[in-house]
Formats: sequence, C-alpha cells, structure tokens
Amino acid sequence: MNQNLSIRSRGRSVVYLHSLLALAALAACGGGGGGSGTPAPASLACQTNCVSGIAASGKPIGSAAVTLADSVGTTRSATTATDGSYQIDSSGLVAPFLLKVVAGNGTTYYSVSTDANPKTTVNLTQLSDLIVRTWYGAQGVDAGTAFSAPASNPAPTAAALPTLAAGVQSMVQIWLDKNNVPSSFNLISTPFAANGSGIDAVLDATRVAVASPTAATITITVGTLTQSTSLAMGAGSVTTSSTTTDSATGTTSSSVTTSTVPTASGSATALDALKTLLGAFAIAVNTKGANLAAADLLPFVDPNLLDDGRNATQFIVDLVGSLAGSTIAVQILNVASLDLAADQAELKLLFTQSANGQSGTESLSLPFKRINGNWVITGNSRAYRFEAQAEMRTDQGANAGWNRCDGSPSGPGMSINVHVSAISGQFSSGNVSGGGAVWPNNKNTPTQCVTASALAQGPTAVENGLNFDNFFLNTGPIAAASLPAAGTPITASMTLAVSGAAIPASVALKAWTSDPVTITAPTNSALASIVFNAQTPVSWTLPSTYAIQNVQLSVIVFTGPSDTPATKQCFGTEASLAKNATSGSVVIASTCAGLPVVQANLNLGVNGVNGERSQSIFAIK
Repeated sequence: MNQNLSIRSRGRSVVYLHSLLALAALAACGGGGGGSGTPAPASLACQTNCVSGIAASGKPIGSAAVTLADSVGTTRSATTATDGSYQIDSSGLVAPFLLKVVAGNGTTYYSVSTDANPKTTVNLTQLSDLIVRTWYGAQGVDAGTAFSAPASNPAPTAAALPTLAAGVQSMVQIWLDKNNVPSSFNLISTPFAANGSGIDAVLDATRVAVASPTAATITITVGTLTQSTSLAMGAGSVTTSSTTTDSATGTTSSSVTTSTVPTASGSATALDALKTLLGAFAIAVNTKGANLAAADLLPFVDPNLLDDGRNATQFIVDLVGSLAGSTIAVQILNVASLDLAADQAELKLLFTQSANGQSGTESLSLPFKRINGNWVITGNSRAYRFEAQAEMRTDQGANAGWNRCDGSPSGPGMSINVHVSAISGQFSSGNVSGGGAVWPNNKNTPTQCVTASALAQGPTAVENGLNFDNFFLNTGPIAAASLPAAGTPITASMTLAVSGAAIPASVALKAWTSDPVTITAPTNSALASIVFNAQTPVSWTLPSTYAIQNVQLSVIVFTGPSDTPATKQCFGTEASLAKNATSGSVVIASTCAGLPVVQANLNLGVNGVNGERSQSIFAIK
C-alpha cells in the first residue's frame, strides 16, 4: 500500500502553500455585497453623520432601544423600527463606537463600528455580539462593564477587528455557505434584511449562551446537522472547540483553534507594520509578474532564515519559482501569536493565487521577525519539512482492501498521515511518536510493520532546482476510541546521515472528520483502461459536516512500486478547485523520466476552513 499520496508536492500546483510565503495586502473581513437585501432606514432623523443598521436575531428586533457609546463615553439612543432598522445621529461623537440593543426577552447584543467614519453601518446580532465579547473576554472584562466605561475599556482597534470577525465567521462558515452568503459579507457592516434568508437564516438557527465574561457556547441545528461550539477566553487569547454531527449519516467533524487576541499595548502598531510589509510584498509580486526575480524579494526576507532545511537564498528561489507570473491576494484569519518582547509574530492567512486562468485558495501560517525595528518574513526554524495531518482517508481502485499490519483489511477510516521532506542526503531515517498507541496500523513494507513508527523513504522529488528526500507514514484507520484529540502534538525525529544525531520537530493535529470524500468516476482501476496523455474526467461526492475551503485534485504517476526509493515519480495535473466542485479532469502521462508508467494515483483532497481533511486515493495499475 502506498502511503505517500495524501500529501501533495510543493511547488507544483497553482497554489503553492505549505510554509512557503504567498502574501499580499491584507483584505479586511468583508465590505460590500448585501446578499440579503438592503432595508429602508428607520427614519430620516439624520442626513449626514448617521450610524445605522439592523438589529436581528433570526427575526427583526423591533421596538427595542439601541444605545451608542463613543470612545469617550458619550451616549445616544434610538428605537428600532418593526424591521429592526435604526438610525443614530453621530455628529460630534468620537469613533470607534460601541453599540448595544436589548431585545424583548431581555437579551443584550453588542456590536462595534468597523472604522472611524461618523457615517457607518453597524448591525447588532448574535454574531456581532460574539465579536465584541471575544475582544473583552480575552482581557477578562465583561462586555457590559466595558460598554459603561469605554474610555477605560477601548473598543477593538481597526487592526484587531478583522481578525476577531474572521474568527467568528470561521465558526459559522458551514452555515454561511449553505445559505449562499457571499464571502464578501461583513458580519457587522454589510446591510441585510431580516427576512429569513441569507445571513438571517443563519441567525435564526443560532443559539448563544453566555456563561461568563470568558465563556460562551454556540449551538446551531438545521435538519440533521447540529454544530456545538464552546469559546474559552482569557489571558489574551481565545480557544474555540467545535463539533458538527450529521445524525442521518453518523459522520462527525471536530476542531480546536487557539488564537491570540491583539490587546497588548503596541499590538495595533505591530499589526499595521505587518500589513504594510505584506502590501509591499504583494506589489513586488503582482507588478513584476513573470519577471519576478530573487532581488525583488530579498528585502522582505530574514537573511538568517531557516525554513524546512532551506537557507534564505534557497527559500527565495523557491518563492520566485512558485510566484512568478501569478497574482496573489491574502486575507488575515487570525493572529496565531504576537510576542513583541521577542520581536516575533505568526499570522494565519487565507491565500489566493491566480495564474494561467486558474485560481486556488488555501490557508497557511506565516512567521515574521522584527529586525532593527522592521518586520521581515522569517522561516519556521526547522531542519526539514514536517506535516502530520489528521484525515478521513478512503483508498479506492487497485488499492482498495489493502491489509493492515495485523492482516485485517483497512477499509476507509480516520488516520494520521505523516510526511517529512528534507534536502537530499541530509537525513538517513526517522520515526514518529505521539498521539497514543496508533503506530503502526498500516501495512506498507514488512520492515515498517516491525518498526512501529519508522518512516518509509519514498521517491525523491525535484522542486525548483532542489532535490528532496521524502519520508512517509500513515497509521491506517484508527478506532474511534483511540483517536488522539484535535490539538494533540505529533513528533518526528529524523537522524542526520553524517553524525547520526536525532533532530526533532513537532506539530499539532488540527482537526478530525469522519466525513469522507468518495470518487464516483472513474470506476475501472486497470492500467489498460487509461487513455494516456488525454483528459480523464473525475467526479466525486463532498463531505457535509464541515465548511470546505477548497478541493484539490491531482495525479502522480510511477515507474515502479510506489514505496520504493528507486522508483521515479512524476507529478501531472494538479489543481485547487472551488469549494463546491464535484468534478474535474486530469491528464495521465504515459512516461516519467523517460520510463513507462506502471501506476497512476488520482489524489482527491477536501480541506476544511478549520483544518479538517477528507482524502481519497484512487490507484490505477
């Protein structure tokens, strides 16, 4: 059984992601595009400087008091119309503004302005309320207390607010997708109508329980799907734990995400500086186009960088090879860390790259370092690339029914897929630990079954002029009772070829899902059925219990057994497709490195916004 095919090679698809950097000006969370209709104003009391919006919780919050507090504590009030709309004259007030509405059942919802304009839209809903509570909860402050004294408890900064909104949006993204809410929709500032459709349908299904200033739970149920999410806030961070279950299929997806809330003094300044850096980087990439050269990117990179075994020069060469001729755009998702004392930061970004008529989107974490007062891109300080991906894996075609080490058939199931990629010749072997007694389950070679967590060396890959040795391991299906929790660290230990020293690296499992992706065509797994060097159509069914970020379809061909170092492997068609894609095509080459192809693997991966992954590998041989 080949174990290496649920990890795509770097540098081959339109979107080149793992820890290579693809950057651009940060897009704030939303703006534009109502998606649910624009309501008429409640009154014409103010004509120039007005704060207006909708108060709704799945139905309009009508005849309710809305109170606005500006940054120095001045307050003004209005009453919502029957459709939930309101207007408040903001002339002479100092932005940003905090707002609250008290519904008929006594529930209070908070919101905040997204900019410093006196004329702006501010909606008040369960989701705007969570954004505000996340900000104050990370500081251990009650939102009601903060509203009463905004001068002492400032509202979220313009730099911090998009990350707060993106965090809340990721919690409910599956429901936004199912109700066709556009990606441009801003949970606070996009006008909408409380008419039971679009975002209002999401609000109607959402129930929030606030247990304390630092704890809340969200429950959303529609049909057979139920999502339960808990928020734990404090000490400058928020941890979100979420599980979604489909009672009709019995499938479940769960994730744990911890984000830094940039509340510390100087955080806003640092985020603005990082935004400036990314904007300048984007200009260099997008304006240079196919003429992008290493000298263009040199000013943006830490000269002492170490990233997956590459130095700064090799790293920049990789960047140029991956980004030249494309345009890029990035949205900040959250601040993974921001340590001003150590001059270090890490941002989670949503990266979109477009080239040759194709466009793909993925998320990546990007580290930064401040040197002599200036932020630059830095590496992950690792001697090799290490990925440990929790996934729902289905093996189809010629590999269906392969056996585990105990001789039992594997079948589809949740597993951990491990991939180490290192510059050729540096490491001779390695093993994996962590996550409990899950190693090994997978039968790849007799040696691997004896050496429980030994990494099997696979074919060498050439990427942007560098040769990389690849090592792989897949647990095979793990029993539900033995699944390590999302967030569990998995550790690799690689042995240096020259000295024999062990070099460790560790990553945390992001999420689990038991929701499969299944290839429905082709159905013939015989090599004789292939029409080489022509478009081969592929179709599939999608998971339903998590919000999909993208679908990846690729093909890898082999000149011999896929788990043998002497075998040559070549990458064919690779594409990052739309999140709702259910079909595509690949071209299967007849030769690789001048030798006949004896096996082709169709790789289909579905990636969720919170790290979920469903993988199907259809082997043809």
